[in-house]
Amino acid sequence: MDRGFLESNPFSIIEGMITGGYAVGADRGFIYVRQEYPLATERVAAALEQAREAGFLGENILSSGFSFELELVRGAGAFVSGEETALIASIEGRRAFPRQRPPFPVVRTALRLGATRATIYYRRSKAEMPARVEEVKHAEAEGIFFNFLTVPVRFLGNSRGKLEGTVLQKLALGAPDSSGRPRPVPVPVSEFEVEVDLAVVAVGQSPNPLLIKQLTGLKIGGWGNVEADFQTMATSLPGIHAGGDVVRGGATVILAMGDGRRAARAIDEFLRKE
Repeated sequence: MDRGFLESNPFSIIEGMITGGYAVGADRGFIYVRQEYPLATERVAAALEQAREAGFLGENILSSGFSFELELVRGAGAFVSGEETALIASIEGRRAFPRQRPPFPVVRTALRLGATRATIYYRRSKAEMPARVEEVKHAEAEGIFFNFLTVPVRFLGNSRGKLEGTVLQKLALGAPDSSGRPRPVPVPVSEFEVEVDLAVVAVGQSPNPLLIKQLTGLKIGGWGNVEADFQTMATSLPGIHAGGDVVRGGATVILAMGDGRRAARAIDEFLRKE
């Protein structure tokens, strides 16, 4: 995705991909280029063709017994940078939006702050969990409990509104849904109660609708994100700027920091004109 490398030295990208493929035993790789980078697309495509003609890609590379192919993917738009599930969705030709991820940082922090027990309830099995393998291993090593094929149905509170428990339901895996993963199906007569004093609901990375609805006239994108000018982070409302996940979806801290700096400069200029 580094535009400079793709345009100036695409062979270095190809060499790195071949080396990485050999190291992990892969036989196929992808180079993702956004369609608004025509020069990068042109040069990568030419470099891939030359690599194939030289015998560095394809079946039995240089009679080594190792086969590897690279495919150039022209992205329809920017995927959410730094989020691999969004990138994979874009490569597959679907909307580049992150899949829900287990709340590992939250649950591990809760345990470190003194919780006697911290549990993740996940509606699919461990095999379908959209998380890195090391995330799961580190959480298990730290003492996090997992309860798979289980979903909260409702929360229980006392007369003062304090959380005391949750009702959960067992699930079974059914036919695949639009994401390609098995759809969780409720198991009849399988509800049970668990005592809890703190619940963190992790249901995606969408902007908080309560805030957005308070701003009449704020232009919202097709995914529920706030639309903003990426040069100034200005929204459709004069004097209001936005950045980070509320604009990009689930992205990285680095991108959010960059948005903040651009917004700060634009706000300073705006105020000086007033």
